[in-house]
Amino acid sequence: MELRQNVAQLPTRPIAFVIALLALLALAITGWSVLRTTVPVTGTPAGNSSTYTACMGLGPDAQERCIVTIQEQQSSAENGHGH
Repeated sequence: MELRQNVAQLPTRPIAFVIALLALLALAITGWSVLRTTVPVTGTPAGNSSTYTACMGLGPDAQERCIVTIQEQQSSAENGHGH
């Protein structure tokens, strides 16, 4: 007995089109997310750029935390609150 006779044929073109659109949407969302979370290197102060070399090569979140930590340490040292 042939099972293909009992199964309704689905049109493949609309399904392929929907899959292609979903893949394109996923790619667009991923690209937007990456661009949104990238920390610009130009955001570091120009005078102390050598201080921030320790933060290079880290992920975007870790790099941002590293820069904030260095800035906090510098400001507390300037205020005389260094430990």
